[in-house]
Amino acid sequence: MQYKIRFSVKALQDFKEIYDYIALDNPSIAESYTNELRERIKHLADFPYMGKENATGEYRRIIKKPYIIRYAVNEQAKTVEIIFIRHEAQEPYED
Repeated sequence: MQYKIRFSVKALQDFKEIYDYIALDNPSIAESYTNELRERIKHLADFPYMGKENATGEYRRIIKKPYIIRYAVNEQAKTVEIIFIRHEAQEPYED
């Protein structure tokens, strides 16, 4: 069964900021890269447990270099919620 992908408000803002930042230099690369990012996230619908689990088991993460995509799986609701998308060089987050 396929899981539904949901985005937090933060993740949607992150996605827009990624596009806007890349588009400053090259709008076509921004479009291409964000499409690749979307495709990476889409895989979670079929493989929600493919990402590395954090120490508490509350979150997982996948990487689309240079971005880290943090997400949570809700088994009962069959959803994957994208929590945030951040550049790996940004300030550390707890994993």
